[in-house]
Formats: sequence, structure tokens, C-alpha cells
Amino acid sequence: MAMKWFLATFLVAFVDAASPVGRVVSLLESMEGSIVEEGKAEEKKITEYSNMCEKRTADLEYQIKTAKTDIDELSARISKADSKAEAATSSIQETQQSMAADEADLKAANDV
Repeated sequence: MAMKWFLATFLVAFVDAASPVGRVVSLLESMEGSIVEEGKAEEKKITEYSNMCEKRTADLEYQIKTAKTDIDELSARISKADSKAEAATSSIQETQQSMAADEADLKAANDV
């Protein structure tokens, strides 16, 4: 009895596989497998891309933070240089005035 049931199931499956509907079902099953594999491959790519984006974001955040620090340091150096330039300009003006006075004194002394 079990053997007859097995043969009947086998024949029905064989006939279904040979029929157009059976072929369609078979094709759909094979497509399902390939779609699942493609989905896994795409999921892996998405994960890799996401990780790359997170790393790039962290790198850019660090570069921005470093650049802001550099800007602050350079701004301080510029201010200091401006102060030194103003002091040097003032010193030059004082020296020029002193030299003019000394030249006037020298001319007055030579005229005597």
C-alpha cells in the first residue's frame, strides 16, 4: 500500500514537472533561489557602503575639528603679528623723528 502511494505521488510530481504549470513552478523556485542570493549579495554591499560612509563621516568630522583648531591658532598668530607690526611701525616713526632731530642738531652744530 505504501509503495503504491509513493508511486502515485511520484507520478503526479513527474507529470506536474512535465506540464507547463510544473515548469513554471520549477522556474519560479529556481528564480527564488537566485533572488535570495542576489539579496544577500546586495545586503553585503549595502553594509560595506554604510560602513564606508560612517568612516568617511568620522574622518571629515575630525578634519573639520582640526581645521577649526588651526583657524583659531592662525588667527591668534595673525593678531600677534599685527601687534608686532604696529609696534615696529611706531618704533620706526620714533626713530625717524629722532634721526630728523639729530640731523637738525648736527646741521645746527656744523653751522656754528
